[in-house]
Amino acid sequence: MRVLAVAGVFLPLSAAQSAVFTHIEGSADHATLESALNKVTAVKDALADANGPFTMVAPTDAAFTAALPELGIAAADAATLLDRADLGEILKYHVLSTTAKVNPLTAGDMTTVQGMTATITVSTDTTPVTKVVGSNSAGVTISSSADVGTTGSEEHAVHVCTDRILLPKPVYQVASEATSTFSTLVAALDTAGLEDVKTGLGLQNGGALHTVFAPTN
Repeated sequence: MRVLAVAGVFLPLSAAQSAVFTHIEGSADHATLESALNKVTAVKDALADANGPFTMVAPTDAAFTAALPELGIAAADAATLLDRADLGEILKYHVLSTTAKVNPLTAGDMTTVQGMTATITVSTDTTPVTKVVGSNSAGVTISSSADVGTTGSEEHAVHVCTDRILLPKPVYQVASEATSTFSTLVAALDTAGLEDVKTGLGLQNGGALHTVFAPTN
Protein backbone atom coordinates (compact mmCIF):
# COMPACT_ATOMS: atom_id res chain seq x y z
CA MET A 1 0.00 0.00 0.00
CA ARG A 2 1.25 3.50 -0.81
CA VAL A 3 0.98 5.99 2.07
CA LEU A 4 1.24 9.73 2.50
CA ALA A 5 2.51 11.23 5.74
CA VAL A 6 0.71 14.41 6.80
CA ALA A 7 1.61 16.00 10.12
CA GLY A 8 2.64 12.65 11.52
CA VAL A 9 -0.48 10.80 10.32
CA PHE A 10 -0.18 8.12 7.64
CA LEU A 11 -2.99 8.21 5.07
CA PRO A 12 -3.42 5.55 2.34
CA LEU A 13 -3.38 6.83 -1.21
CA SER A 14 -6.34 5.50 -3.20
CA ALA A 15 -5.62 3.16 -6.07
CA ALA A 16 -5.68 4.58 -9.55
CA GLN A 17 -9.24 4.88 -10.80
CA SER A 18 -10.07 3.34 -14.15
CA ALA A 19 -11.05 5.42 -17.15
CA VAL A 20 -14.17 3.25 -17.44
CA PHE A 21 -15.35 4.04 -13.91
CA THR A 22 -14.53 7.73 -14.31
CA HIS A 23 -16.71 7.80 -17.42
CA ILE A 24 -19.57 6.00 -15.64
CA GLU A 25 -19.24 8.25 -12.59
CA GLY A 26 -19.62 11.30 -14.78
CA SER A 27 -22.69 10.01 -16.61
CA ALA A 28 -26.18 11.09 -15.55
CA ASP A 29 -27.58 7.82 -16.94
CA HIS A 30 -25.44 5.32 -15.02
CA ALA A 31 -26.21 5.94 -11.32
CA THR A 32 -27.22 2.30 -10.74
CA LEU A 33 -24.11 0.93 -12.44
CA GLU A 34 -21.94 3.34 -10.45
CA SER A 35 -23.57 2.17 -7.20
CA ALA A 36 -23.16 -1.46 -8.20
CA LEU A 37 -19.45 -1.02 -8.95
CA ASN A 38 -18.95 0.78 -5.64
CA LYS A 39 -20.68 -2.18 -3.98
CA VAL A 40 -18.56 -4.81 -5.74
CA THR A 41 -15.14 -3.22 -5.45
CA ALA A 42 -13.36 -6.26 -6.88
CA VAL A 43 -14.84 -5.50 -10.30
CA LYS A 44 -14.18 -1.77 -9.95
CA ASP A 45 -10.57 -2.48 -9.00
CA ALA A 46 -10.14 -4.94 -11.88
CA LEU A 47 -11.10 -2.21 -14.32
CA ALA A 48 -8.30 -0.08 -12.86
CA ASP A 49 -5.66 -2.76 -13.48
CA ALA A 50 -3.04 -1.56 -15.93
CA ASN A 51 -3.11 -5.00 -17.56
CA GLY A 52 -6.85 -4.91 -18.32
CA PRO A 53 -9.68 -5.63 -18.82
CA PHE A 54 -10.37 -2.54 -20.88
CA THR A 55 -13.88 -2.87 -22.35
CA MET A 56 -17.27 -2.80 -20.64
CA VAL A 57 -20.89 -3.02 -21.76
CA ALA A 58 -22.46 -0.30 -19.60
CA PRO A 59 -26.21 -0.60 -18.93
CA THR A 60 -28.04 2.61 -18.11
CA ASP A 61 -30.46 3.07 -15.23
CA ALA A 62 -33.30 2.34 -17.67
CA ALA A 63 -31.65 -0.95 -18.61
CA PHE A 64 -31.46 -2.05 -14.97
CA THR A 65 -35.12 -1.12 -14.47
CA ALA A 66 -36.12 -3.12 -17.56
CA ALA A 67 -34.30 -6.18 -16.19
CA LEU A 68 -36.19 -6.31 -12.88
CA PRO A 69 -38.98 -8.65 -14.09
CA GLU A 70 -36.42 -11.05 -15.57
CA LEU A 71 -34.79 -11.22 -12.15
CA GLY A 72 -38.10 -11.60 -10.32
CA ILE A 73 -37.78 -8.22 -8.60
CA ALA A 74 -40.81 -5.98 -8.13
CA ALA A 75 -40.38 -2.34 -9.15
CA ALA A 76 -40.96 -1.29 -5.54
CA ASP A 77 -38.02 -3.48 -4.47
CA ALA A 78 -35.58 -2.26 -7.13
CA ALA A 79 -32.99 -1.32 -4.50
CA THR A 80 -32.62 -5.01 -3.54
CA LEU A 81 -30.81 -5.57 -6.84
CA LEU A 82 -27.69 -4.14 -5.21
CA ASP A 83 -27.95 -6.67 -2.37
CA ARG A 84 -27.97 -9.79 -4.57
CA ALA A 85 -25.18 -12.26 -3.89
CA ASP A 86 -24.71 -12.67 -7.63
CA LEU A 87 -24.30 -8.94 -8.34
CA GLY A 88 -20.57 -9.41 -8.84
CA GLU A 89 -21.18 -12.19 -11.37
CA ILE A 90 -23.62 -9.98 -13.26
CA LEU A 91 -21.15 -7.08 -13.36
CA LYS A 92 -18.26 -9.32 -14.44
CA TYR A 93 -20.43 -10.58 -17.30
CA HIS A 94 -20.49 -7.02 -18.66
CA VAL A 95 -16.68 -6.80 -18.84
CA LEU A 96 -14.90 -8.33 -21.82
CA SER A 97 -11.79 -10.32 -20.96
CA THR A 98 -9.35 -8.87 -23.46
CA THR A 99 -5.82 -7.50 -23.37
CA ALA A 100 -6.80 -4.41 -25.38
CA LYS A 101 -9.90 -2.30 -25.82
CA VAL A 102 -12.55 -3.63 -28.19
CA ASN A 103 -14.16 -0.81 -30.17
CA PRO A 104 -15.97 -1.32 -32.43
CA LEU A 105 -17.51 -4.60 -31.39
CA THR A 106 -17.35 -7.26 -34.09
CA ALA A 107 -19.49 -10.36 -34.55
CA GLY A 108 -18.44 -13.48 -32.67
CA ASP A 109 -18.14 -14.95 -29.20
CA MET A 110 -16.27 -12.99 -26.56
CA THR A 111 -15.12 -14.32 -23.21
CA THR A 112 -16.17 -12.20 -20.25
CA VAL A 113 -14.40 -11.67 -16.95
CA GLN A 114 -17.20 -13.79 -15.42
CA GLY A 115 -15.90 -16.74 -17.44
CA MET A 116 -18.87 -17.38 -19.70
CA THR A 117 -19.00 -16.17 -23.28
CA ALA A 118 -21.31 -13.52 -24.69
CA THR A 119 -22.19 -13.50 -28.36
CA ILE A 120 -21.89 -10.30 -30.39
CA THR A 121 -24.04 -9.89 -33.49
CA VAL A 122 -23.87 -7.09 -36.04
CA SER A 123 -26.73 -6.69 -38.51
CA THR A 124 -26.22 -6.05 -42.20
CA ASP A 125 -28.61 -3.10 -42.24
CA THR A 126 -27.59 0.20 -43.84
CA THR A 127 -27.09 1.35 -40.26
CA PRO A 128 -25.76 -1.78 -38.55
CA VAL A 129 -27.30 -2.75 -35.22
CA THR A 130 -24.92 -4.31 -32.69
CA LYS A 131 -26.25 -6.64 -30.02
CA VAL A 132 -24.58 -8.56 -27.20
CA VAL A 133 -26.41 -11.76 -26.30
CA GLY A 134 -26.31 -13.51 -22.93
CA SER A 135 -29.06 -15.56 -21.26
CA ASN A 136 -31.80 -13.63 -23.06
CA SER A 137 -31.77 -14.47 -26.77
CA ALA A 138 -32.97 -10.94 -27.57
CA GLY A 139 -29.64 -9.63 -26.31
CA VAL A 140 -28.89 -6.04 -25.42
CA THR A 141 -28.69 -3.39 -28.13
CA ILE A 142 -25.65 -1.14 -28.12
CA SER A 143 -26.90 2.43 -28.43
CA SER A 144 -23.51 4.16 -28.39
CA SER A 145 -19.83 3.35 -28.06
CA ALA A 146 -16.90 5.49 -27.01
CA ASP A 147 -13.22 5.41 -26.21
CA VAL A 148 -13.11 6.84 -22.69
CA GLY A 149 -9.47 7.51 -21.98
CA THR A 150 -6.60 5.52 -20.56
CA THR A 151 -5.61 3.72 -17.39
CA GLY A 152 -1.84 3.58 -17.47
CA SER A 153 -0.95 3.46 -21.16
CA GLU A 154 -3.96 1.47 -22.39
CA GLU A 155 -7.14 2.91 -23.89
CA HIS A 156 -10.53 1.83 -22.56
CA ALA A 157 -13.91 1.59 -24.27
CA VAL A 158 -17.51 1.65 -23.07
CA HIS A 159 -20.51 0.34 -25.01
CA VAL A 160 -23.82 1.68 -23.68
CA CYS A 161 -27.07 -0.33 -23.66
CA THR A 162 -30.46 1.02 -22.57
CA ASP A 163 -32.91 -1.84 -23.16
CA ARG A 164 -31.83 -4.43 -20.56
CA ILE A 165 -28.76 -5.76 -18.78
CA LEU A 166 -26.66 -8.76 -19.71
CA LEU A 167 -27.27 -11.82 -17.57
CA PRO A 168 -25.08 -14.92 -17.56
CA LYS A 169 -26.92 -18.13 -18.35
CA PRO A 170 -28.15 -19.85 -15.15
CA VAL A 171 -27.44 -23.53 -14.47
CA TYR A 172 -30.79 -24.80 -15.76
CA GLN A 173 -30.45 -22.91 -19.05
CA VAL A 174 -26.91 -24.17 -19.61
CA ALA A 175 -28.06 -27.75 -19.02
CA SER A 176 -31.16 -27.43 -21.19
CA GLU A 177 -29.07 -26.16 -24.12
CA ALA A 178 -26.69 -29.11 -23.87
CA THR A 179 -29.20 -31.90 -24.46
CA SER A 180 -26.60 -34.38 -25.67
CA THR A 181 -24.94 -34.14 -22.28
CA PHE A 182 -27.62 -33.20 -19.74
CA SER A 183 -31.02 -34.24 -21.14
CA THR A 184 -31.55 -36.72 -18.30
CA LEU A 185 -30.76 -34.07 -15.69
CA VAL A 186 -33.11 -31.58 -17.37
CA ALA A 187 -35.90 -34.18 -17.54
CA ALA A 188 -35.44 -34.84 -13.81
CA LEU A 189 -35.61 -31.13 -13.01
CA ASP A 190 -38.75 -30.84 -15.14
CA THR A 191 -40.44 -33.52 -13.04
CA ALA A 192 -43.47 -32.33 -11.09
CA GLY A 193 -42.56 -31.46 -7.53
CA LEU A 194 -39.10 -30.15 -8.31
CA GLU A 195 -40.17 -26.68 -9.37
CA ASP A 196 -38.47 -25.13 -6.34
CA VAL A 197 -35.17 -26.76 -7.25
CA LYS A 198 -35.50 -25.61 -10.86
CA THR A 199 -36.33 -22.08 -9.72
CA GLY A 200 -33.34 -22.12 -7.40
CA LEU A 201 -31.11 -22.76 -10.40
CA GLY A 202 -32.61 -19.88 -12.41
CA LEU A 203 -32.36 -16.11 -12.42
CA GLN A 204 -35.39 -15.53 -10.19
CA ASN A 205 -33.82 -17.08 -7.10
CA GLY A 206 -33.03 -13.87 -5.25
CA GLY A 207 -29.45 -13.90 -6.48
CA ALA A 208 -28.39 -17.04 -4.60
CA LEU A 209 -25.18 -18.67 -5.81
CA HIS A 210 -25.07 -22.46 -6.09
CA THR A 211 -22.51 -25.11 -6.92
CA VAL A 212 -24.09 -28.00 -8.79
CA PHE A 213 -22.63 -31.48 -9.30
CA ALA A 214 -24.25 -32.13 -12.67
CA PRO A 215 -24.38 -35.79 -13.75
CA THR A 216 -24.22 -36.35 -17.49
CA ASN A 217 -26.46 -38.72 -19.40
